[in-house]
Amino acid sequence: MEPLLLVVCVKEPTRLSPDGDRNRPDLQLVIGSQQILVDVTIRNPTSPTYYECRGGSAEQQLRSTVIAEQQKTAKYSTMAKAQGAKFLPFAVEMYGGMGKSAKQLLQLINKSARDHMLMWPYQQMMQNLKGDIAISIQRGNAIAILAGYQRSVAKSAKVHRGGVAASA
Repeated sequence: MEPLLLVVCVKEPTRLSPDGDRNRPDLQLVIGSQQILVDVTIRNPTSPTYYECRGGSAEQQLRSTVIAEQQKTAKYSTMAKAQGAKFLPFAVEMYGGMGKSAKQLLQLINKSARDHMLMWPYQQMMQNLKGDIAISIQRGNAIAILAGYQRSVAKSAKVHRGGVAASA
């Protein structure tokens, strides 16, 4: 008897849009009999876009994920409907906070793991999955910081070689 396949995942599936545009979600999942399209976004809740706006992240916890989920749902809901799929935006903050839909997806994976009594305890699997997500977020943060540092060094080198210095 073959083992039961719990989740099937396609990374960056193509040709899903009914409009023929080049939009594509990050993941196409099949969990049980349910097809789910997922698009991942990581937001900075301290950026002026989210922090300074009325009702922003200064006033409401995880506000940046709420806004991100709304934006992603508007972008991908037609595609999901055309595919007979459910769309779940996976919005997280760069400091680790997770949006409601991201938590919902993890709960679906958790339920599937529990229902099929895997060889690994499902609690351990979920802990590992959350750890992998946290590591990925921090890698992205490190890449952004290093890119900013390199731009700053390159700009400074240009000024020292006789380039035009920007006025303060």
